[in-house]
Amino acid sequence: RRQRQMCIRDRPWTNSKGADSMILLRWLRWLLRLKLLARLAPDMVSLLRCMLQCCEATLDMFSLIHGHGLFLQRPCATQLYVLIMRLLRGYKMLGRKALQVRVRGFVLKPKTHSLHHVAYSIKVQLQQGHALILNPEVGATEVNEDYIGRVSRLSRRVGVRLCDERVIQRVFLKTRALQRKRQMARN
Repeated sequence: RRQRQMCIRDRPWTNSKGADSMILLRWLRWLLRLKLLARLAPDMVSLLRCMLQCCEATLDMFSLIHGHGLFLQRPCATQLYVLIMRLLRGYKMLGRKALQVRVRGFVLKPKTHSLHHVAYSIKVQLQQGHALILNPEVGATEVNEDYIGRVSRLSRRVGVRLCDERVIQRVFLKTRALQRKRQMARN
């Protein structure tokens, strides 16, 4: 079988809801930590560390947002601003590195742009000296995602301890099926 060279149109992709995405991020964080233990070229170590920092910033950001009520105290809002900016800067750097190696990954999306607006709003409120800063969670709709869609159906069929594992397995199965379908369409 002839190996096909990666082209600029190829990119990682998943069609997942918020809860599924958090599970995938936790798995990716684990994998990146594992990979960083191996002997790698310095440029690869730099790339993987940046990816790990982005994963950790995202997970910490959502943990902070979901762990607070309607308002954030100034120290928490400051930490949230730092996490959002760390994520956005890392994502931008990963996009630049991906383009250098001709991989279509880390494409800037409207969601990253709107996330920067959230960070800017927090920064302005902090600069204006507000004692309490409105939690960005106030406008979120993902709370219902745990109760609808794939995760909901799956969680009713498997034990709580296996839910994360089963969701990840099914994402991989779906990804493989889509890869085979695309490969068959090309041939």
